[in-house]
Amino acid sequence: MARHEVSTLGATGRYAIVRWAVRLALISAGACAGRVAEPIRPAGEAESGARARDAAVIGDRDDQPSSRAGASAPPSAGGAAAAASAGAGAVGGAGRGSAGDDPGRVPPDPSDAGTAGAAASLDAAIVEPADAAVPAADGLVPVFLAMGYGTRRIVSCDFGLSWVNDEADVANGGDDGYLVRGLAAGQNVFVAAVGGGGTQKLFSSDDGVTFTRFDRGGNGFSDVSFGLGRFVAGGGHASVISFDGYAFEQPGAMGDGGILRHLAFGDYDGGRFVAVGDNGRRMNSRDGVSWGAQLEEGPGLQGVAYGNGAFVAISGGAETRYSLDGGAGWQAGNIDGAQGVRGILFDGARFIVTSGGDAFTSEDGRAWTRRAATSGPGRFDVSDDRLHYAGAQGGDLFHSSDGLQWTRVKQGGQALERVKFARVKPSPVCPAP
Repeated sequence: MARHEVSTLGATGRYAIVRWAVRLALISAGACAGRVAEPIRPAGEAESGARARDAAVIGDRDDQPSSRAGASAPPSAGGAAAAASAGAGAVGGAGRGSAGDDPGRVPPDPSDAGTAGAAASLDAAIVEPADAAVPAADGLVPVFLAMGYGTRRIVSCDFGLSWVNDEADVANGGDDGYLVRGLAAGQNVFVAAVGGGGTQKLFSSDDGVTFTRFDRGGNGFSDVSFGLGRFVAGGGHASVISFDGYAFEQPGAMGDGGILRHLAFGDYDGGRFVAVGDNGRRMNSRDGVSWGAQLEEGPGLQGVAYGNGAFVAISGGAETRYSLDGGAGWQAGNIDGAQGVRGILFDGARFIVTSGGDAFTSEDGRAWTRRAATSGPGRFDVSDDRLHYAGAQGGDLFHSSDGLQWTRVKQGGQALERVKFARVKPSPVCPAP
């Protein structure tokens, strides 16, 4: 009788039993694996106690430090996995003229290789709905985070289809100490550059909801990028680095001249960070500390991204600049027909440039193809599976399945300056399913 009852389940029932058995096995394997080791740090680096010295926590846990348990699983640097080293830039919003005055990857535990391989083969047979926020075996959940004026911050737990937890430090923020100017993700942590006008702050979060704030004093940073296992906050005329997103050190000088507003990382020849900004100014760095190859010519550059061996910087119009040697030398380019350019992203396969009308795509950053598109956002990112794009224009939020056709999913609120994707710890706002 028991045999007969099992057989009547049919293919669907047997599929469900296998599916949940697989999940239980993966959860058990993850529990036994324990925490992945923290990244190797340079000798003499301060331990986590340094974080608590100057940090204040904002968000849901106002009176205790942000917990990072379980946040050191294999990283997602934000954006497509195939473009983990790609930077994303966006056209600056209104009132950012004084930003400069105010202004990789940790390898997986080798012991997990067998489990990861088995999980990959089993996942091929277990197909989840594309829009479901299903956590990986490491317990992380997918989150898009958007931040902007007044330190407005808002998250999407379902790949940009809807947005929740809309918060801000102040209403009607301007070009001031509350403006989020840069945002990066890496090693399952978000880091935001906040401030200006003598206010220099860095916000860190391992869930996109609760942030640890570091008030550093001095002029603010314009952007943040992640690569070579470190965050680099810089722009304006100075930089700092962090190996965990919480302890910042090794200040670097970024020279004089036009304000550097945007940073990107590329894996050219072992890795390069590139900064671009006003008056066509550009610099590069191997480590985020020592900067060189300074050049200042051409139009103001309002975004930069890396992919397929090229750094590409955009202006507000058709002119571009591209580098094929890690930012040491640059050539002038052009996007025929482009007007009112808003932002640039490399999604793992191609560059996408948005505008007030059509979009433009390129595989190499030199030859561009015009694409029929809806008016796209100026700040946008893509999920690591390249199935969901999320972006912001002004205070509105948008979703796209291809980076070309956009749907407004939330309207209103203070303008948002940056959008980033990462897989992070679950939270009460974005819980594990």
